[in-house]
Amino acid sequence: MTKFALIAALGAIASVSAAGPAAVNLGKAGSNVSAEEAEECSHMQRAHAKSVGQEAVAVKDDGYHFELDIEAEPGVTITGKAFIADLENAPNGCGSGFNKCTCAYTDSGFKMRGWGTTGTLTGLEFQCTEVKFSIPGQSTSSCSCKFRIMIAKWGRSRSIKTDCEPKQCFVLKNNPRKGKGTVHDLFSRFDNPNGVGDVNAVDWMFHLLAEGSGGPAKPAQVLGGWRAVAAGAGLAIKQSVTWSKTSTKTDANEVSSSLTVGTKFTYSNKMGVAVPAVGSAESTMGVEVSASVSQGWKQTITSIMSNTAGGTRETTCTPNACPGGTTYQWQAGVSEKSWAALFDSCFFVCMPNQGTHPKCPQGACCSKDATDQCSSCSVQWCDKSKPDCPKFVVGCGKASGPR
Repeated sequence: MTKFALIAALGAIASVSAAGPAAVNLGKAGSNVSAEEAEECSHMQRAHAKSVGQEAVAVKDDGYHFELDIEAEPGVTITGKAFIADLENAPNGCGSGFNKCTCAYTDSGFKMRGWGTTGTLTGLEFQCTEVKFSIPGQSTSSCSCKFRIMIAKWGRSRSIKTDCEPKQCFVLKNNPRKGKGTVHDLFSRFDNPNGVGDVNAVDWMFHLLAEGSGGPAKPAQVLGGWRAVAAGAGLAIKQSVTWSKTSTKTDANEVSSSLTVGTKFTYSNKMGVAVPAVGSAESTMGVEVSASVSQGWKQTITSIMSNTAGGTRETTCTPNACPGGTTYQWQAGVSEKSWAALFDSCFFVCMPNQGTHPKCPQGACCSKDATDQCSSCSVQWCDKSKPDCPKFVVGCGKASGPR
C-alpha cells in the first residue's frame, strides 16, 4: 500500500454516511500489510479523524473498553510497573494523552484497563510490561510478564499476547466471585484474529485468578563441614557466598524457602566442603543430622545471605587465637534444582594439635575449653543405630574418647 493509496482511502472515510464505515484492516493480526505501513496508516488515520472532528471526548464511559482483572490467590504476589504513556506501549486508542489506559496494582492483584475511541478507525492496542508474579516455595518462584492486547474497531482483527521471563510461573483460573469473563472467554475471543463478531457485540471484561504453576520446590540438599583455616594466631577470615558455576544467583527469599521440610542436612565429619553443583550437594559424603541441630544451620545460612547483601559482597571476621592448635571455619554447601552455593560462615572452633578434625557439626560442639572446642558433643546429633553415625562423646565436661 502506498502513501497515495492511504490518502485516497482516508478521503473515502471522510465521506462515509452515518451508518458507519466499511471494515478496515489495521495491519495487525490476520493482515498482509507491513508493520511500517500499518503504523503510518494509524498515525494518518488519527490525524485525519481529529481534523474532521471525529475524535471522541476522552471519557471512560463510551462503552468500548477492555478490562483484565487478575486477582492473586494465597501465596501469590503481583507487583509491577505503571502504564507507560507513549506510542510504543499504546499505538492505538487510549485517548488524548494516553489517559484512558492503565496498568494498576492493588493488594489483591493486577488490573489492566484500556478504552478505545468511539467513531474512529484506531481501535485499541496497548500493553502492560514488567508485571511480576512472585510465588515463594515453588520451583520457578517468580516471573516477569508483558500483557499486550489489540482489538480492531471496524474489522474483526484482534490478538492477545502474554510473554514471561524466564517462563510463565502461574496459571489463570476462573474467578467464582466475579462470575462472567472466564479464562475460556478471554482466549476464545482472541483466538481467531478474523472472527468472534464485531467489537461492540462482545464483552471485553475478564475477571480471573492467578495461582502458582510450578509445584513445590524440591527440598535442598545441605552438606556442612569444618575447614581448617589457620594455625595458632587468629587471622581475618572471609564470610561469603560462592555461587556454583553451573547455576545463576538467587535471592534470600528463595534460599530460605528452599530450606523447608524434607531438606536433608548432612555433616562431613572428616573434611571441609567444596562448592556444590546444581542438584547435588554431595550429601552422600556426610552423615545425616537431627532436626534439632539442622535448625541452627538454616539460621546461619540465611544470616550469611543477609550479611553479604545476598551473596554480592564479602565480609571479614577474626576468630580467637588457637595457640598450639588449628582453627576451623564452618561452611555449608547448599544445592537444589535451580541453584547451588557454598556458604562460608563466621563460626569457628579451635582444635588441639594439627589435623584433629572436629567431632560435631555446628550447633553441637562443647566449646567451653578454649583450646579444644569440638572434641565432645552437647547432643546426640546423629542416629546411633545407623552404621555411618560415628562414635563421639555426648555431654560437655565429660572425658574425651568414644561413647
